[in-house]
Amino acid sequence: MSASKIFGNIKMKELLADSIIGILRLRNSQRHEFGLEKIRKTSLQKRVLQEVYKLTDFPSTNTREELALLLGLPHRSIQVWFQNKRQKNRQTSSISEKDSLINKENVHKVEQNTEYGSIATLDTYEISTCKLIEIIEFCQEEEKKKSYMFLTFK
Repeated sequence: MSASKIFGNIKMKELLADSIIGILRLRNSQRHEFGLEKIRKTSLQKRVLQEVYKLTDFPSTNTREELALLLGLPHRSIQVWFQNKRQKNRQTSSISEKDSLINKENVHKVEQNTEYGSIATLDTYEISTCKLIEIIEFCQEEEKKKSYMFLTFK
């Protein structure tokens, strides 16, 4: 396969992913998120969040927004899930010497940023829309396998 054909396929995937996100944003712009009721996530949604967490525990705001659109969840729900997951991991893991050095660096960054009156942000990681769609497709396949195995053992 030629390089131009491969590049064309990648470009088409990116355009399709951008189109999907645009349509979902338009659809969700008419919804209001009041946050009054607890949102129960499906096993697929949980699995996708876990897979994204494996890539980064600090996804960028844009990544969280796109993930919310693709999963049909409020952005705030995604944000809180990552906060809770990070907190749970901090509580369950013992801090190694390496971790404590990283924490000291982050504290230093916080001190520097607060001097200028801005809220400090940790390094975030941007995940492309195409990659998010691939993760969702992977998780859907895993869910199908899981349900198939469940049905065969009944």
